[in-house]
Amino acid sequence: MGKNVPAEKVVQTVLEKDIQLVGLSALMTTTVANMEDTIKLLREKLGAVGKTCKIMVGGSRPHGGLRKPDWSRLLRQGCYGECWDC
Repeated sequence: MGKNVPAEKVVQTVLEKDIQLVGLSALMTTTVANMEDTIKLLREKLGAVGKTCKIMVGGSRPHGGLRKPDWSRLLRQGCYGECWDC
């Protein structure tokens, strides 16, 4: 969708196109909070209409941002993996 996409636009697109997998990326730790807001809004709005989607997150290594346990908490039933030297 592009960079700096508002959470509301992500949710609108997911609902309109019945998207099953959403990928989010943060290249700066200051944008990690935006990813969290987007995930929360996705869960809220999709849940309200009885829908779900998978969420995949990525980006640069989150120095000072979310650590592995935090990603797991945020994604709940999602999964977490690292591949720093690819």
